[in-house]
This record gives sequence, C-alpha cells and structure tokens, in this order.
Amino acid sequence: MKTEERESSFELLRIVAMIMIVLSHATWFGVVKASQPDAYELWQTGSILFKSASSFSVLGTVGVGLFFMITGYFTAPKETTSVKKVFLVTVFYAFINVFVDLVLVAFGVHMYESNGQMLMNLIRVLFIPVSGSVWWFVSAYVLLLIIAPLYNKFLNKLNRIGIIFLISVLLVFGYTLGNLGSNFHDLEKAVFFYTLGYFFRNYSVKNSKGKRKIFVICGLVGILLNGLCQYGVFAFSLQETTKAVLVRKTFSMLGYLIADPVACIGVFGFFNTIRFKNKVVNRIASFTFGVYLFHEAPTIREMLWLYLFKPWNYYGNVLYFVFIPLCVVSVFIIAIIIEILRDFVVFRWLNPVISRICDKCKVKFYK
Repeated sequence: MKTEERESSFELLRIVAMIMIVLSHATWFGVVKASQPDAYELWQTGSILFKSASSFSVLGTVGVGLFFMITGYFTAPKETTSVKKVFLVTVFYAFINVFVDLVLVAFGVHMYESNGQMLMNLIRVLFIPVSGSVWWFVSAYVLLLIIAPLYNKFLNKLNRIGIIFLISVLLVFGYTLGNLGSNFHDLEKAVFFYTLGYFFRNYSVKNSKGKRKIFVICGLVGILLNGLCQYGVFAFSLQETTKAVLVRKTFSMLGYLIADPVACIGVFGFFNTIRFKNKVVNRIASFTFGVYLFHEAPTIREMLWLYLFKPWNYYGNVLYFVFIPLCVVSVFIIAIIIEILRDFVVFRWLNPVISRICDKCKVKFYK
C-alpha cells in the first residue's frame, strides 16, 4: 500500500508508539541507567515528583505492544508476507552502527574495554542484525511475519469466544509468565499483541464515538497502572532481600498482566475509532522503523544517552521536563534525516540490484 493511501489514524498511532519507545529509552538509559554500574541509584535520590515522572515515562512496553497490534490488524487478511524490506533496512543501520564505531575510534573515543571486544561487537552487529542479539524487536517481528500466514489460517477457524480464550491463554502463560525467564518471551509478546490486533480487525466496532470515551479512559488507566508498576519495580531494585525480590517481581508481573494490555487496548481502540488522511503524517510514520533501528543500535544508543544528551544531569531540576522531550524530538529529527537519505539515495540505487539478486535466487532455489 502506498504511503499516501494508508489510514492516517493508524499512521499517527505508529508515531505515538515510537514516541513512547524513545521517551522510555531516554529515561531507562539516561536516568535509571539500566545496565550501568550505578543503575537505579540516581532514580532513588529524586523527589516523589521526579521519581514519578521517570516511572510514568517508561512506556516502551506499551509502544512495542501497539506496534505488534498494528501488525496484527493489517496482516490478518494477508495470505503471504515478506521480510525483505525489514531485513534490508536493518542491515543498513547495522552498517551505520559500524561506521559510527570506526569514526569514534578514529577520534580516540573508546567505548569498549578492548579491541577484541570491539571487533566481536562489530561482527555481531554487521553479520547477525536480525538474530536477536542486537535488535530483539526485529528478530521477533521477522519470526512473526514468517509464521503469520499459517497463524492467520488458525485464527480464522476460531469464533469470537475462541479468540478471546486464546488471547487470555497467551496473556497469562505467554506474555506474563514468560517474563519469568522464557527463552521465547519476545516472540510470545509479539504473538499476544498480534492476536489482539487481529481481534480488533475482525470484531471491534469502528468509528464508534460512543466507545471512544471508554477507550480513552481505558488507555489512561493502563498508562497510570504502568507507571505505578514501574515505580514499584524501581523502588525495590537496589534491594536483594527475599521480600524485595518478591515485591519487585509482583509489580513487574502486574504490569504485564494488567497495565500493558489495558493501556494498549485503550490507546489502540481510540485510534481505531477515528479516520482521517494526511500525507505528512503518513510520510513521517513511514520513518518510524528507522527511528527505532537508529536509536537502538548498540553504539549509537550509548553515544546518544551516555555521551551526547546525558539526561541525568537534569534529573531533579525543573529543566528535566523540557530536556527529555527535546531529546525525543532530536532523536526523531536525526533519524528522519538519515531515513530520507536512505530512502531517496541509497535504496533508490540498491533496490534494483537486490531485486535482480532475489529473482535469480528464486529461479535457482525454487520449483
């Protein structure tokens, strides 16, 4: 489907979902400092206001859920899917990540403990960009697209009650309990929200103003619960007593079981009740996948939050509430510029070459 022909309500939803993800990462890596030696320590020093603001801005799980729901909504009627573009765009950003690594080394900025560690990271990013070790979302998304045609046939055999029962099973045993340590949790998450999107496609009432208020309330309640659960997890993250671990895990599970699904259903349902067309919205939305790949590339992620923006410097200051949104806007602008160059310069030349290679492979490997 051409960009200008897409439903702008869902394209705007893509933008909103990506804002949630970038906002979440700004807080997660720039204030909470996940994976850093002093993780959670700065967050603990803030007032109730700043602790709450940081907790409520961690909406990445909701944003990801919305993307998978959009996939389920629009992929449900399809009998075939393609991962070619996803793979090519991911490889492009793998090269961008490697290029940034080499530029930083050339200017004397060493982000690795040794040259061997840097070399292994470059190999990991460049040669296995969709393996799950770099961009987990891409791996889950690709696997989801591969199984989607067969999974759709299964879903089409179920009635409304059957779909609701399946969604309940996926929620409890896949999305929620899978958080305890399932090796397939990323895919379980993708399948759960994909099935929710399928349900909206086939059983929800579209353009219903009566339900719009219900979805708004549902979305706000879900986001509120998400923030409260994040607050609970962060508050006990520096404690390793049995009680602290149980409390932390309880808040985490409640987030998966109740907060995230309620928020996603509310936000998605709201956008499902409105319809409009806007070429600018559609065009910006077409770049959201690139925004994700850009700001979540391993080296670029560290460069953005640890060396460039450094959001922790504003934590506890009123400027924090201005600086964090500026970080999100800046990431979007930089990524969109790169996406425009990729789309109009690199891929315009590369697409014909890739198409010829794919055609030759079809002739050689397919009956």
